[in-house]
Amino acid sequence: MIYINPDYKGIFHEFKLVETKEMMEFFQSGEMVSASSISRLWKKKLGEEMLYAKKYESTYSLRYFCRRSRGMREFLAYRFFQSCGIPGPVVVYFEEKRLLGNLLWSFLVTQNIDSTVDLFSFFEKRPANGHLRQKIMESLAKIAWQIHSCGFYHKDFKLRNILLSTIEESNPKLYLIDCPKSVQKKSFSPRLALWDIVTLYKHTSFLCTPAEWQIFMDVYAKERGCDVNRLSQDMLRRYTKKFGRQ
Repeated sequence: MIYINPDYKGIFHEFKLVETKEMMEFFQSGEMVSASSISRLWKKKLGEEMLYAKKYESTYSLRYFCRRSRGMREFLAYRFFQSCGIPGPVVVYFEEKRLLGNLLWSFLVTQNIDSTVDLFSFFEKRPANGHLRQKIMESLAKIAWQIHSCGFYHKDFKLRNILLSTIEESNPKLYLIDCPKSVQKKSFSPRLALWDIVTLYKHTSFLCTPAEWQIFMDVYAKERGCDVNRLSQDMLRRYTKKFGRQ
């Protein structure tokens, strides 16, 4: 399966990036940003534009036999965000190779999102109880319900996977990134929605004040139309069961 963003077909031909081998060699010659047992991430300029390329390697497991891979989930997530008007990375190129249903590799190229900082770093350095922090929690709650109401669940909804634009602080804009575990359902799933909230709470529990977290819960519960006290109790119960502490 191959996807090429129509806006980039011309520049790919200009740089002679026509075949898969040429595409991979070009980006893998860039700066490596991160590496793990299953993926590697590079960044490199194509012309004047910085792009990010991520390659997911096969783990020689039957886990993804005829099932969506991490790369495919991330690709579909970004396309979903674009269709719903949710800020996220723009997909430039995606290709996946399988053999008899078994995943060999996935290769995903996305645009860089300029002038942003991840929320973990932001909350770590920014003084607590600031007006901007409160507005961010409100925006975060609304975007959380926006994806949940459409049947989308990030499943790794932590502060490091949410970017904040630093261009206009009076109107915080958030971007969702790095979602290879994400799933899409035909209807709302309270269980999966709760897990996203639990995942978010893992870091906000010590980087945000209780009052700031309450802003998130109040706005999310209002958008969802549920009782905030019941939702908070369910969240803490699930968090304690998973992580063994509050």
